[in-house]
Amino acid sequence: MTQSEFDRIVAEVLDKIREYAARVVDLEGVDSLPSDSYIELSEGKKIKASDFLALARAYDLLTTNSTAEPTDSNVYSALRTDRDFMKKVEALAQFLRKDTDDTDPNKATFGDIDVVKGATRYDGGLSGGNVNAGGNVSAADTMTAGKKLVLGDDGLASEANERKLAETIGSVDSMVNGRGTFLTNKDRLQTSNLEVRGSLTVMDLIINQLHAMEGDYYFSDVASIERVVVLDENTHSYRLWLKKESETSVITIWEGDILWSVANNLRSRKPTDQGYFVHPSWMLCNAIDQEHFFIDVTLYNDQAIGIIVGTTNFAPTAGFNLVRRGNAAALLDDSKAERARVWHISNTEGRLEFLDYLFSPVVDDENYQTTVGRLPDIEVLNDWFHYRNLGDPHEHVGVYTRFLFAENFVHIDWMGRVVKQQNYRGEWSLETAQSPSDYYKVDKTRQRVDDEYIETAYLVDTVTWMGAMWGCNRTGTTQEPTWYSADWVMMGGNNNWDIDLHKTQSPVPNMRQTNFQMEIYFRIMFNGWDVTEKVMGQDYHTVTWTRETGDAAKDNTWNTVGVNQCYQDQAHTRLLLVQNPSQNRYDFGDQFKVRRLARFTVAVLIPMGTGENKTVSKTFNFV
Repeated sequence: MTQSEFDRIVAEVLDKIREYAARVVDLEGVDSLPSDSYIELSEGKKIKASDFLALARAYDLLTTNSTAEPTDSNVYSALRTDRDFMKKVEALAQFLRKDTDDTDPNKATFGDIDVVKGATRYDGGLSGGNVNAGGNVSAADTMTAGKKLVLGDDGLASEANERKLAETIGSVDSMVNGRGTFLTNKDRLQTSNLEVRGSLTVMDLIINQLHAMEGDYYFSDVASIERVVVLDENTHSYRLWLKKESETSVITIWEGDILWSVANNLRSRKPTDQGYFVHPSWMLCNAIDQEHFFIDVTLYNDQAIGIIVGTTNFAPTAGFNLVRRGNAAALLDDSKAERARVWHISNTEGRLEFLDYLFSPVVDDENYQTTVGRLPDIEVLNDWFHYRNLGDPHEHVGVYTRFLFAENFVHIDWMGRVVKQQNYRGEWSLETAQSPSDYYKVDKTRQRVDDEYIETAYLVDTVTWMGAMWGCNRTGTTQEPTWYSADWVMMGGNNNWDIDLHKTQSPVPNMRQTNFQMEIYFRIMFNGWDVTEKVMGQDYHTVTWTRETGDAAKDNTWNTVGVNQCYQDQAHTRLLLVQNPSQNRYDFGDQFKVRRLARFTVAVLIPMGTGENKTVSKTFNFV
């Protein structure tokens, strides 16, 4: 072998090693190599330069113009010989770096040599076809083994440690700051982009940190168009050959299904490009062929859906996905009712919704069964929002559904305060209060659920009584709803208090009369109801009468002493006013005939159930 041929082989081997991200250390020349020269691969694995060159010199190539005789120690130069040589060198490099998994993880095979790890140290030589060594193995010339070559544990990296099998130059192992691509012996592949032209099957999908999806998602029967054949241009009929995901794939689409497809042209990356488009396609499935895996469809008429959908109905295209959006036959066939329903998450419409009774591509008000997110523009919601000057429904976020069942409801206002839920029971009745269906209240009751305490919402029985709305404050109460009852709370009504003053049939005194008397009394009114006895029956209520005649000193005396002579009942609701000098009674004042002024005011302090007090008053004026 000439020096140039040998140099070429060495250069090819070094290039192959460099492809595996190795680096050559202390290897400057081929003719004169220091005894400690070595080739260092990644992860600290080395091979002595002399061993490497011995392997290269194992082949004595006979070139075209060579005059040497062929023997068992040389071969003719040929591409196949070069390939065989490179395979052996590649196998050696792969074993040293462990770039590929072996059939036996404890054994690496290249050429006729098996290298097995895990052997104990043995000081000896080649015997019985076995080479056993606890350290490095080197040979000045060809090294062969009839059976296997066993090295100690130090010669191989432990399989328990994760090692890179293949990597691009400059790759960095990091999910956040990594770059490049690599594969490890622990079946871990890390890369920046992964493109799959066929199907991708994943047993366990972990999405790190954030995942966003574009477009609309349907929980329905789906298919992918592989090829389109026009059956009849006049009737817009097509045969759609569907893509088989596996040998056992079946067509889940039925006859009568309403199919919908929408996609963009992935061949263009800019919306301004002439080839860029996004278009929908509505079609009706007419026939299915499971054996040959195709369906026959007919496009819906543009006039039937164009105005409502807002675009032209396009022909189906290969590469599109189909989704069932209803079933036209379900209108007359109840057995296909399930085909006319679909769950839908819409990014464009901004809501999750369940649609039912889909017998055509047009979605009417009755099709919306449940909507979460931006509300649909349907008549019942339009009327409600427009009546309250709140704009269109789609401008608001909410929940719309036909039926809603829940164990507990928590109603809060915009400040986060819980709003009581009222259960109206009509007018209050003592008979109802004493019955098994008594009045009740749930007031943020703590309940234990799964070892945790939760609070239920306010739920209050409400009744009307005495012109007001009352909320039950204690379950099972038999008390009458009143302002002083702690078992009831006023939740609505006028809450009007007043005092009516009355006099007996005695005429109003005139200037000529010297002796006369008059009885006056009052009644307490609440929303037009006479509640005098209820107020007088309360503890801590007070009734105060005062007189005003223009003589402050004598008025004060009457207010504290003289009024006591006028009381006609223990509740002090009635006064007998007497004007008689012979009895020394001047309840209307000494100068009544002159001044013609006498005012009597009653003030009643009423204790409220909330702990506050309310005062109502009225004046009887004799002028």
